[in-house]
Amino acid sequence: MNLTLIALIGIAAGTLFWSASRVAAEHARLAGRDACHRAGVQWLDQNVSLVKLTLRRDSEGRLRVLRQYSFDYSASGSDRQRGMLAMLGNELQWITEPERPGERMIGPS
Repeated sequence: MNLTLIALIGIAAGTLFWSASRVAAEHARLAGRDACHRAGVQWLDQNVSLVKLTLRRDSEGRLRVLRQYSFDYSASGSDRQRGMLAMLGNELQWITEPERPGERMIGPS
């Protein structure tokens, strides 16, 4: 009986983690899409990819899952650039905004 209970708890915990991961990925997808739209660049693949998964404390001291995602965009249609963002739970922590076409910084020669 104890083994069955442990197995059910494990399955329930795994299901909750998977569900929370899907919700966070959807929020990340929308944030990536909106950043590309604001910058006027093409959002490629219409998706985000999980890059890193860690634990971090939020502003109230609770331990939460920090997920870092990448997304690809193109400024000219013939290039592929990568943007990054991080979600703490379902909240956007930071994002590398895509560069607007023609805004590339040129360093000193």
